[in-house]
Amino acid sequence: MAGDEAGRRRQRQSEILDSVVEKSRELLAGRVVVVTGGARGLGQTFGAALLRAGAKLAALDRSWAGSDGFRSDIEKQDSLALEADITDDAALDAAYSEVIGKFGTVDVLINNAGLVSETPFCAPRTREAARHPRH
Repeated sequence: MAGDEAGRRRQRQSEILDSVVEKSRELLAGRVVVVTGGARGLGQTFGAALLRAGAKLAALDRSWAGSDGFRSDIEKQDSLALEADITDDAALDAAYSEVIGKFGTVDVLINNAGLVSETPFCAPRTREAARHPRH
């Protein structure tokens, strides 16, 4: 069941992006787009839609395990699928150098990679604040 729902969600994401991409095809064709977190999930959906629009894609992810098919699709379209941990400055510098070496520029960055933090986005600082949340 969870797999079916994920498949439907991915299909819906793809349909929405295809609609947007179709309206923006002239703006995207030939542009160099970097997508972080590009191996799976929404990043993969972004990347696939951008490739269909004729963009040059540089998809970065910490790991491409389980995404070999998409990685192959990217590389067949003269684009890049790179392993890079965005929390590692040296890895980011190497990825940037590879993108610039291949394409000469970056036109668009979609910063999609997720970072896990143990700090809640908006945590109450005191018990009193927790009892009286802001509206």
